Amino acid sequence: MKYLVGSVYPILLILIAVVLWHNDKIRETVKTNKKSILLFLLFNFVMINVMLFLHLRQEQFIAYWDFGGFWRKSVEFNQMMDRSVKEAMDNLWFSLNYSEYSYLPEWFLYLPTQLLGSSYPRFILAMFNSFVLPANLILYIFSLMLLGDKQSMLKKSFPGIVYHYLCG
Repeated sequence: MKYLVGSVYPILLILIAVVLWHNDKIRETVKTNKKSILLFLLFNFVMINVMLFLHLRQEQFIAYWDFGGFWRKSVEFNQMMDRSVKEAMDNLWFSLNYSEYSYLPEWFLYLPTQLLGSSYPRFILAMFNSFVLPANLILYIFSLMLLGDKQSMLKKSFPGIVYHYLCG
């Protein structure tokens, strides 16, 4: 039950994708730019994770202020979900109504932190992969839609940028 309740974010992303897929212009853009979108997603995933890994490996400080607070709240929420789903949902509802920092992001991060672990570097990886990658993908698809006829220029320039970035 806790994994079903904790997997609400991937379900929400799938529902958003289904709703967006019913838009003819978005569907046409995705169908005509499959390779470019997959290349962008793969490149984005690799670059974000490599940069995070290199940064977190060099990090020599204690998690502080907001990041430390979000991490602590994530660990607390994971422990609440492990004890009782009802307790976690009650605390989520209370935090949405009365707390300055709610448990909503931690609810979305429950499944990734269960898969990756709850240490601070793994929490950061889960956070970036759960929120930044889908956001970047949606922005890239919308930018392809806005460019319209100029997409061929972007398709030609994006692999060139990737090649230049990787090979110097």
